[in-house]
Amino acid sequence: MSVKSSDKRISSLVSRIRLLHLVIENPHEYAGDECVKAAFSSQLAFARYENSSLDIGSCSLNNLKKYAGQLGEGFDGLEKLRIAAYKAIRSVKKTRKVSGSRRSLQEQKAILERKITSLDRDLLHLTLVIKELRLLSLNLTKDVIVDRKAYFDTEMRRIDGMLRDWG
Repeated sequence: MSVKSSDKRISSLVSRIRLLHLVIENPHEYAGDECVKAAFSSQLAFARYENSSLDIGSCSLNNLKKYAGQLGEGFDGLEKLRIAAYKAIRSVKKTRKVSGSRRSLQEQKAILERKITSLDRDLLHLTLVIKELRLLSLNLTKDVIVDRKAYFDTEMRRIDGMLRDWG
């Protein structure tokens, strides 16, 4: 094997490492690229991956291990980078929803129905608090209550308790 071939394979390996770092830093850019995703799925697929625009050539798994051992990271470091890049691509959420599709409209409807239910519950609770406050003000206007301040404080504590339980 000539020195040129060895240099070419090491250069290809450096380009692979550069690609791994790019994918880890910006997984959104590569999430749609099925070739890259497939290449990161296994060691063998990673060794066979080639991309002429990135100066990455295909090689055997044994050659990949051999030349990775000559670099500072070694094959174990390269493998950790490959797994991290694969996980980064897989973690990117696909937006399969088409606005206006039946599925997305059903999801929006379910969200809106949950909001309406929550707002109905809040309205009912506020209505009860208002009713209690009206009753309190009505009782305070009557002359039947001897100690209005104590009655007011007691009723306000009860109403405050209702508000605390609500929130």
